[in-house]
Amino acid sequence: MRPEVIEGDVRKVLKTFDDESVQCVVTSPPYWGLRDYGTATWEGGDEDCEHRTGDQVVQSLHGGKDTVGSGVRPGSDNSHCSKCGAKRIDAQLGLEPTPEEYVDKMVDVFREVKRVLRKDG
Repeated sequence: MRPEVIEGDVRKVLKTFDDESVQCVVTSPPYWGLRDYGTATWEGGDEDCEHRTGDQVVQSLHGGKDTVGSGVRPGSDNSHCSKCGAKRIDAQLGLEPTPEEYVDKMVDVFREVKRVLRKDG
């Protein structure tokens, strides 16, 4: 047996595995509202706009010198561009509007992890 690293959206990838077929799962779930990895697409609005949501924040290290990513203020509505009104379409985990929705998605993910893990996993 040879180890294999598989990357992808956990919600899609795990569904392709058989029950109890994986010996190890390594994951690093995102914190709620901490980072935005820039995977959103925009629908409508001004195509020349640099789209921004109203409650974006930037996370920094070392006193603000090193930007490590941006995110949204927890509980804020960042579904539209605050400049032109374009609709933000993004399925990344961690940017749900409420902590309850985030937890629900994480529970779904780890139910799948439990399903695919072997008994000796």
